[in-house]
Amino acid sequence: MNWKQLIIRTCSSVDAERISDYLEEQGALSITFEDAGDEPLYEPDLGTSPLWKNTCLKALFDADFDLKTLLENFSESLVLENRIKERQQNG
Repeated sequence: MNWKQLIIRTCSSVDAERISDYLEEQGALSITFEDAGDEPLYEPDLGTSPLWKNTCLKALFDADFDLKTLLENFSESLVLENRIKERQQNG
């Protein structure tokens, strides 16, 4: 079976989780988190799933999935989210 793979490098673990949630909502079949820097995680506390400061997300989609539209919508949603944050801070 053929897949499309989308790789996104993030700047923070919070961004990685938000992006992962978005990709899952949009139909990602699989999402993998990898260390994008050199930050080993040794024996995390029980019940925790820490992520690296610099995380690489790899998402798999069906071969016929429209990645271009997903990325356009993703960019628009980030701009909208940033405007809402700015209004909340200024309001």
